[in-house]
Amino acid sequence: MPFSVHTFVDLFAKAAAPIALFRIGTSLPPMSWDVIKEVSAAASLKLIAAPLVVGGWCLWAGFTGAALAVPMIAAGLPTGANAFLLARGSTSHATASATTVVVATGFSLFTLSVMVVWLDGRY
Repeated sequence: MPFSVHTFVDLFAKAAAPIALFRIGTSLPPMSWDVIKEVSAAASLKLIAAPLVVGGWCLWAGFTGAALAVPMIAAGLPTGANAFLLARGSTSHATASATTVVVATGFSLFTLSVMVVWLDGRY
């Protein structure tokens, strides 16, 4: 493949995730109180509970250093656009799923920062 074509395709590949998040954010319908409660629970479970559970298992198994940090950070990553695409096919939870992706991505800036600082002090 010529270098110029490779560079062009590479630029599109790097822009795919931000464009997907932007597209999900622009497609959000008006929210009801039920959707807000569901989104809050889903984002809390994904960003707080999942890393704590995984971290507990890893500590119980004797992991330290990077072996502890990597699974905890991976568990604390926000819900991806794939969850929205799957929920959109069922049409029953598309609103909550799309909102969860956007909210979890925003809050993950805080939760992941706290987790990285905490884990950095451990090793």
